[in-house]
Amino acid sequence: MKAATKLLLKLRKNAEHVVVSHKKYRAAKLNKCFQNAAFYSAANKEFEIVSGWLVGDDYLDLGTVFVPHYWLRHKPTAFYYDTSPSATEDIQNYEYVLDMDIYRFANQTSYVPPPVIVRENGLLEVRVADSNFVSIKSIDVENLYSLVRN
Repeated sequence: MKAATKLLLKLRKNAEHVVVSHKKYRAAKLNKCFQNAAFYSAANKEFEIVSGWLVGDDYLDLGTVFVPHYWLRHKPTAFYYDTSPSATEDIQNYEYVLDMDIYRFANQTSYVPPPVIVRENGLLEVRVADSNFVSIKSIDVENLYSLVRN
């Protein structure tokens, strides 16, 4: 497990590291994880939407990114599947952390909070409008949503 994943689990007490397999879905679109999971689960009732974080690789001074993400849980087996495609130029090896607060605090106008960057010095930052970075003290999902809803 990555050091960043361990940090995220420490910061998000109700989160859980999970293993996720990729599942091909022809209708899936890049950067549309919520829609991909929603459409797939609507057509396949044995699946349900779950949310959490993709933990990226450590890029030292650039930091490590925690990307909010949606994927699927197969109800009969409790296995996890991701139907969203990856960009071909994305070479990171992501780990998955289940955190249902991302789903819980979503609404019709905003269903994905901004990604969180953990800098090499341990500071947490979020990129907001105009590519400005804002420091945050904790990964409070409800607060993250407020940063993109204003």
